[in-house]
Amino acid sequence: MGNPRRLAERLVHLFVLLAEVFLGFRLVFRLLNADTTNSFVRWVYSMTETLLEPFSGWFPAELFDNTYVLEYRTLFAMAAFAVIGYAALAFIHWLPKPKLEQINWNKLGQR
Repeated sequence: MGNPRRLAERLVHLFVLLAEVFLGFRLVFRLLNADTTNSFVRWVYSMTETLLEPFSGWFPAELFDNTYVLEYRTLFAMAAFAVIGYAALAFIHWLPKPKLEQINWNKLGQR
């Protein structure tokens, strides 16, 4: 059986990594005015919209040269997910480590 603390750490790292990568894609796509008829661009926009929902209305998007869009909420979301991930890892490290002698492995499967 694996270490549950290590598993939780890896899941937090994986979630933050995926969120940061896809939000980074969105930031670049919006900045460079990517073609929204492209299926990958549409998929990234629709998937990251769920991640950006808590930050809706906080910051306006800025338009440059009537073409390029800088979404401040995406930048803020990237920073927020990094901080939340760091806090989650700190919480995982704060939890007491279970002692193996306290676990009765024989009675674990019995009720």
